[in-house]
Order: sequence, then structure tokens, then C-alpha cells
Amino acid sequence: MRVPDAPITVVLGQRGSGKTSWVKQQLPAFPRFILWNTVNDDYTGFEIVNDTESLFEYVWRKRNGICQVIVNYLEEKGQEDKELEGLIFTCNVAEAMENICFIIEEIDTYATTQTMPYELKRLLKIGRHYGVSMIAVSRRPAEINRLITSQAQRFICFKTIEPNDVRYLTSIIGESARELPEIPPLYYLDWKHGQVEKGEITF
Repeated sequence: MRVPDAPITVVLGQRGSGKTSWVKQQLPAFPRFILWNTVNDDYTGFEIVNDTESLFEYVWRKRNGICQVIVNYLEEKGQEDKELEGLIFTCNVAEAMENICFIIEEIDTYATTQTMPYELKRLLKIGRHYGVSMIAVSRRPAEINRLITSQAQRFICFKTIEPNDVRYLTSIIGESARELPEIPPLYYLDWKHGQVEKGEITF
């Protein structure tokens, strides 16, 4: 059975602006998700795995039910190839699981304006056919692959001060993006279906 709506959401903003807090507040609403975490953020309350073997074992046990797992893939410097292999494996797992939300922190690390793994590109293009929704998190909107922004149905925009990023977001969500350099931490603009609303992270 396919999920009828499997949207792609892009969460943007500078470090400390509230991106991770927003993602954390969404997680309880997803009975099935895989979160690729390479920035060592604290996601307590969910299953945490540290390698592809443990991920496979977990999702195999949870393949037909609730599946909420954080993949802490924190490779040492010089192990970038192994990290990329881990992401590719996780993309394949998300597609095979179906009806799941795949969340990627710091997606600009893997999907630049010039390169992107085929497996991630495939999920962005046809993941909806498998019920795979996605949340892509990045500090630099102008540096992520255009396929991501072109496929997104929703943008959550926190404080952004880099002029190139503000100009780029203005081209996507309109003149409201010019407010982003002055927006306080934990406040954001929520663009969806051509409409912009203001939001706030509350604890």
C-alpha cells in the first residue's frame, strides 16, 4: 500500500537558527522514518545505529511496523568515501522499506550543485512512487543540488544572512525571503503551495 502524498521538504538556515529543533519536533508524527545524522545532534528517545549492518538488522525487524531510527554515521577525517557508501546504502534501504520518511542532515555535503549520488537522485525523482517522503536539511541553499529544490513542495527557512543565499531563496519563495537576515533564532518562514506563513519553535 502506497502513501498517497510523499512530499519533499527542504529546511534551510544558518547554524543555531533552529533547523534541528524543527526536525526533532516533526519526528513523533512519523511512525516510520530514517534520519541520516552526521553532525552528532542529540536525538534521544529513538533507536540509534552507527553502521550499515546495525541499520539493516533494525529495519529488517521493523519492516512491517513502526520504524524510527537515527543513523549516526560519524566518520573520521579521510573516511569520506566510506561515509558516502553508508549514505548510498541508507538510500537503498529507504526505497526498499517504502512508506517511510527519509531525513538527511547537511545534505549539501552529498548533493552539491555539480554532483549527487545516483541513489539519492533516484529517491528525489521517484521516491513518491514508493511512499518515500524526504526532509533535506542544509545551511547553504545556494550550494545544494538544484534537483532538490526543484522537487520540493515545502521550504522551512530560518535565519539566513549570506547574500547569495537570500537572493536564491527570493527566487523560490518570493520577496518574503528578504526578511531572513533579520529573523530571530527559532523563527522561520514556511513556504508551501505558493503561500508563506511565519512560524516559531516552542519548547
